[in-house]
Amino acid sequence: MSQRSVGLLVALAVLTGVSCTGDPMSPGVDTRRIEVKKTGGNDMADTIDVQGLLGTWQATKAVGTCHWDPNVKRDLVAEGGTVILVLAEEPAQRTYHVTLTMPGEAPRVNYGIWYCWNNKGRLQIDLWPGWIPNEDLEYGDGQGMYYDLNGDNLTLTDGSGDFLRYDFGWHDSHGNDWAHLELVLTRH
Repeated sequence: MSQRSVGLLVALAVLTGVSCTGDPMSPGVDTRRIEVKKTGGNDMADTIDVQGLLGTWQATKAVGTCHWDPNVKRDLVAEGGTVILVLAEEPAQRTYHVTLTMPGEAPRVNYGIWYCWNNKGRLQIDLWPGWIPNEDLEYGDGQGMYYDLNGDNLTLTDGSGDFLRYDFGWHDSHGNDWAHLELVLTRH
């Protein structure tokens, strides 16, 4: 079987698996009305109240950890950078806008739509890029991160450095930057 055929079969298997689970939900839906399915044994409500997430957040930590060596880390805030995340609810959908500014460099901006869901008992925020039209988005274009909201403190974990449009400098043989991202933010 050719490599292309194998790739096609793998892609179909992944898409079939995603469509059967119902989670994560696909982009283009009304993100204001996401209902969360209960996952066995948790006490989560049927819907997630996202009002506490709305607003402007500033990072006190923006740590990238090397995929291959978890002892190798960089904190962009400690290096003088600033990260501002705005989570908004507009009439048609929820939107986000994140800006990373490093000393002496032009700001890096990412924006799009977002929604939250219960991923097997852990709250997750999914962020879909706004520069790709909704009809062209594919599974994998979005960024999923677990989140913990405690009053005016928000922690996002298990993200990718791509969310900040920043190259942490740890590349595989294909040139991909493999940084795991953790953001610790306070309401601004």
